Amino acid sequence: MLSQLFFNALVTGSIYSLVGLGLSLILAQAKFINFSHGALVAVAPYGALFFIDQLQLNFYASVSMGILFSIAVGCLLEIFIFRPSRQANASSLILLIVSLGVYICIQNTISLTFGDSARSIRSGNHTATLVFFGGSLTLIQLATIITSFLATCCLLLLVKKTKVGAGMRAITSDPELARVFGININRIILLTFAIGSGIAGIAGILVALDVDMTPRMGMSLLVMAMVTVIFGGSKNLIGVTVGAYLLALAQQFAVWNINSQWQDAITFLVLIVFLLFKPAGLKGLQLRKGNI
Repeated sequence: MLSQLFFNALVTGSIYSLVGLGLSLILAQAKFINFSHGALVAVAPYGALFFIDQLQLNFYASVSMGILFSIAVGCLLEIFIFRPSRQANASSLILLIVSLGVYICIQNTISLTFGDSARSIRSGNHTATLVFFGGSLTLIQLATIITSFLATCCLLLLVKKTKVGAGMRAITSDPELARVFGININRIILLTFAIGSGIAGIAGILVALDVDMTPRMGMSLLVMAMVTVIFGGSKNLIGVTVGAYLLALAQQFAVWNINSQWQDAITFLVLIVFLLFKPAGLKGLQLRKGNI
């Protein structure tokens, strides 16, 4: 029983981590919480469903096209909605509200096109089960864990070891100073949206393959991703990942000891307690007193 709870937490935490990493990247660069990120979680699997049903593409081509479609939508949102809003000096709160409106529009479009009932892109080839230490994982769940690990490693290498990553760190630290030093902020933010949207799309595909999909699937994952970003801090990718797994572990043990209907309540109770003792995140710096 304990081993199965641990595996469930690994799978759930991997999904939270994937969505949280993309959300954290965009928050660090664009300086607002992007609610439309949750919509992109659903865009990829529903895009794949469209390519399977309407264009008769094979499964792997459809999944790849679905992820690319999610990236394209994310980039178009940045170019035509968020960038003009920033250039008009919109505050972070305004951008947040705009992104919430975008989420509602995309979610309603998906509902109108595909209906509100659960849909599936699964096939019999993806339901095999592996048993480890008394617990079981499907091949998709194992792929989810591996994908989350690889995504975290790749993002860390990108941010820490590349010129683009240096630009990202500069914008995160001081956008105005980064602009003075000749960094193309719009290009970096667009690339960030592409990366974040792609990760969100991958997470959506993995969830759809595991438990099917609905048009509203992205909102609950987005809320949990926000919690992981609060845990880890928007500038700390490792912290976001650690927070995702700790949150998933807390949820699974709450289900084991209480009832699944209390899962979300336990999540936010843990968040409140965490904020009381660690308001700046897992690696947040303590404020120092200074004299003027």
